[in-house]
Amino acid sequence: MTRALIIGVTGQDGSLLAKNLLDRGIEVHGTFRRGASDKFWRINELGIREKINYHIYNVGNELAFSETVRQVQPDLVFSLAGESFTALSFEEPKQFMTVNIESAVEQLEAIRAYAPKAKTFFAGSSEVFGERPLNTKLDETSTFHPKTPYGVSKLTQYYLVQLYREKYGLNLFNGILFPHESSFRSAEFVTRKIVIGLTHRKFGSAQPLQLGDLSMRRDWGNAVDYVDWMYRLLTEGTPGEYVFGTGHNTSVEEFLLTAAAAMDVALEKRPTNSVGVCEYVDKQDGKLYAISDVNKFGANRFSYGAAEPSKLEKVLGHSTQTDIAGLAQQMINQEIIRFTGLSK
Repeated sequence: MTRALIIGVTGQDGSLLAKNLLDRGIEVHGTFRRGASDKFWRINELGIREKINYHIYNVGNELAFSETVRQVQPDLVFSLAGESFTALSFEEPKQFMTVNIESAVEQLEAIRAYAPKAKTFFAGSSEVFGERPLNTKLDETSTFHPKTPYGVSKLTQYYLVQLYREKYGLNLFNGILFPHESSFRSAEFVTRKIVIGLTHRKFGSAQPLQLGDLSMRRDWGNAVDYVDWMYRLLTEGTPGEYVFGTGHNTSVEEFLLTAAAAMDVALEKRPTNSVGVCEYVDKQDGKLYAISDVNKFGANRFSYGAAEPSKLEKVLGHSTQTDIAGLAQQMINQEIIRFTGLSK
């Protein structure tokens, strides 16, 4: 039986990947940080908590992680853990550098020593590209110019993976992942923040959503698709660098309107007397759902280009993926179930 080790099994990608692999009949081992028991809600909701073999891994405990790799002897390794909330990286740059870079070294050393034949996927980020014109398509040959401490830490990880592959002949895959969302996204990310806010506003007594500049655009994909591609890449592709993305940009405003439509609410944008402030109200009853203020939440306002994932597509062949309307619908449906106990 194939044996997989997921580093960061309780996060969005880790939990969805675990479900994907278990459905394929793969033996799944997963690491989580000590004190992170609250993050098991995803595993619990997916109904797979008792099907995973768990190992504690805190960055800095290299010996313990090496022992995990030695004991598990994985065929496949997925490195998905780390600090990833971009805006917070400006407030805690040292934390992001320490966790994301030190963990990469620890994992690479353990794999080199105890699982040199394993195929290993490292989840990187499109933040390594930095700000680009919206019509720019970004692929594996595009230049890097990160604009955030998080982006710098992921670029360092990227080069470490390349170095260990070239120096030691390890089967290492660098994934440059554009943002990918699901109902298991952490609540501080804007897509999930919007979905939670809209749901609670419609079915509860929550206050209207408070949002910043909604003109920013991102290439948002579906995390369920992306974790499937991770597995398929390791089993069908060759070691190297691969961009994961849809090739299409969506603005925050477009996502807000699309998510509202998914719960049968047609929002209308209305200006206010305050400069840079707009309201989004239900066209039918005038209920206020969201307020945007371009002067708020401005730590990372720049927009990116979109992915050019043709290299990955050549490996996978034609692969269906969820469009932004389908993604918003999935997220809204699950949030309604969580909040009301009823399906849409």
